[in-house]
Amino acid sequence: TIQLGGKNLKRYPKGYDSDSDNSELLLNNALYVFLEEDIKKYYDIDIVKLSMKKYIAAMPLHEWIVDNLH
Repeated sequence: TIQLGGKNLKRYPKGYDSDSDNSELLLNNALYVFLEEDIKKYYDIDIVKLSMKKYIAAMPLHEWIVDNLH
């Protein structure tokens, strides 16, 4: 499962509404996706194909960052 990470803050930044729909994102000081799995399950597979599959799954986050933060 690909997970979203970066939540490191305990308080909301001053001047931002903690009751907004996406207020949980204000607790992030970074934004990344990661994958934790047992490496043994990858010993007998095509790692390039798997890497591309995982990369493509994370692409919507990349596109959102480029569109909204660039």
